[in-house]
Amino acid sequence: GRGSQGPQLTLVSLIASGVMVKKGDVVAEFDREDMLSRLDDFKSRVQQNDSNLASVKSQLEALEKDHALSIKEAAADVDRARLDLKTSPVRSAIDQERYRLALEEAEAVYKQSQREVPLMQTSLQSQWKVAELARDEGFAELKRIEANVDRMVLKAPIDGLVVMMTTMRRGSADQAQIKAGDQVGAGQPVMQIVDLSSMIVNALVNQTDAEQMRVGAKSRVKFDAYPDLELPAEVYGIGAMPRASQFRAEYLSEVP
Repeated sequence: GRGSQGPQLTLVSLIASGVMVKKGDVVAEFDREDMLSRLDDFKSRVQQNDSNLASVKSQLEALEKDHALSIKEAAADVDRARLDLKTSPVRSAIDQERYRLALEEAEAVYKQSQREVPLMQTSLQSQWKVAELARDEGFAELKRIEANVDRMVLKAPIDGLVVMMTTMRRGSADQAQIKAGDQVGAGQPVMQIVDLSSMIVNALVNQTDAEQMRVGAKSRVKFDAYPDLELPAEVYGIGAMPRASQFRAEYLSEVP
């Protein structure tokens, strides 16, 4: 949006108009206190997510060790039940049956714990992925906010002259040069950085004179406001379509 459309941004600092700047120089800064506060909150959140990830890893490793230990204990129970069953010839019929049932139960528990291994690994991997996803999403959001904070500081894209734009201030019908403290809308031009080493003059010539002009032809440019100033130039482009003149007779056309 332009002007009052969308959120308004407050200029907290601004370089002076007419200053020569180098590429990368800071030329303007918007109020970013709220963004910096959000950035601190997200840094804390990302740190918490990292801590959570380490905690989840420890918990999953502990669960895996506990399950491995339970399998080992189940295998030991099977071995003990088999040894007890070997003594059954000297035992009563009741003891023999009890040892046989104990072995069956121990073998069933052992087999069940082994069947749980792939299911448990899938569950652990799923929990780990969820924790990783939370960490990665938080990190991506942190980078987005960091980029937005950086965008609140404007830097010169080229070497050149600062030319400040104008804006309408509340309570005034006149255009005024933008200054620190002003509020501007998203997309509203604040300033121009002008490359004085290579400038383009937009001019109009009589259609009959345009026939004698060629792209690449050398020229000299003079300005009414600076009568003693004469700049070397070259014809860069000639308009394809003539247009009616605002100051000459209707039958005379001009070429940009």
